[in-house]
Amino acid sequence: MKIVMRILVLVSVFGLSSVAFGATLTKTFEFGEGTANNFSHRRTFAIPCRSYPKTTVKFSRLGKPGTDNDLPLTITLIKPSESSEEGEIAATQEVTAKTTVQTVTVGDGRETSDLGCSKTWSVRVKATNDNSPVRVSGEIQITYSDTVKDVSPSETINLNSGNSVEINFGARSSIGQGVIEVKGTWYHNLGLVPILLKMTIIDPNGNEVATENGYAQNELMNVTKLKIVYRVQEFIPGNWKLKIANVSDGHDAIRIKPVVTFKPSCP
Repeated sequence: MKIVMRILVLVSVFGLSSVAFGATLTKTFEFGEGTANNFSHRRTFAIPCRSYPKTTVKFSRLGKPGTDNDLPLTITLIKPSESSEEGEIAATQEVTAKTTVQTVTVGDGRETSDLGCSKTWSVRVKATNDNSPVRVSGEIQITYSDTVKDVSPSETINLNSGNSVEINFGARSSIGQGVIEVKGTWYHNLGLVPILLKMTIIDPNGNEVATENGYAQNELMNVTKLKIVYRVQEFIPGNWKLKIANVSDGHDAIRIKPVVTFKPSCP
């Protein structure tokens, strides 16, 4: 007996098991006496778009001790730019370099950009008065979240053989640069043979960007399990979709539950 295709809207109550951690990028800087940079040094950092970088800078100077020899510094966090020109300033911190190492946080970690990876963030450390008679050096560290996110659709689907359906996944504009992975679980309506499904990722512009055929992750038989891995190269505003087609030979699938994850990253 044929099953009428229907979509049962359920609240997703499960979470993807994942250890939360952040990716950290670290670069050194130096300027002043004995270096290649007269009074400033700017370093660039490739992070995924729509990330929220947290920035810390460690710094110190050489030379004679004493406050009279300490050097005022200006540290600037700069957002990516679409052009070759320098981007918008996200945060600025005024500090003073001493012979002891100090650490300062730049910005509140609430700034983001729709640009990233190839359009880099940058941090500039410079002598405030554009003159550095002593060597200043240190370390710039940027951290951003690269935790795997569960962006699965909330629908559970029943799908007759030969039928297909398109559903949204992820909150609108939640997919930036990184890797989308698609798997899923489903069942035969009578618990018989494995059912072959075809899933296709459709970007917000309507392009079919990745597709695979395969069987359910919960299938016990030795068959090829469906898995799609697709790298998003740039931020595309709008809704991402997943097209699901039952391409089995006359068998109906029930309780199809796509599992979609997204991990922010740069290539």
